[in-house]
Amino acid sequence: ELKTDYNNSTSTVIGLPSQNQSSDPIIFKRFVGSLRKTGFGGNIIIGVESTVGEELVEYLKAMRVIIKYLTPVKCTFERVKNNEKKCYHPYRHTKREWSSFPLARDWLRSCDTCTDSVVVASVKDTVFQLNPFGKGMPTISTLQLYEQHPNIVAAQTLAGVLLKTCDNI
Repeated sequence: ELKTDYNNSTSTVIGLPSQNQSSDPIIFKRFVGSLRKTGFGGNIIIGVESTVGEELVEYLKAMRVIIKYLTPVKCTFERVKNNEKKCYHPYRHTKREWSSFPLARDWLRSCDTCTDSVVVASVKDTVFQLNPFGKGMPTISTLQLYEQHPNIVAAQTLAGVLLKTCDNI
């Protein structure tokens, strides 16, 4: 059940693929499920490779996620080309982990209903506890950046341990 406590239908959350993109449904369900359970009713855009299973695609569609399929291509820059690492089309000159940002920009530009505030987050590393645009949240009027402290290893924290057991979101 998708409930909204605030009219945030034009706000957007973009889930960036990780460098080691996984097709594990639990990662996507944790990201999307935790966000929808907060009451967020806006746009969710997520990039996935076409190798993800049909069960995951059906789940994402049921949760009203805009699915963007990532097309792996060989990288054209020398340092990566020899390692057979892949890039994502059309950014074959950009490392995969960096291409997430121009891809997110492209996805946002192609979304007619994405006209309000935007949160960009890693699908693999993000669990939502509150609606990022919900009642009581501050108005976002400028670019705000957040990152995990480099000395914190999430798997070793209490939250990391709990997240490993919390797979029914």
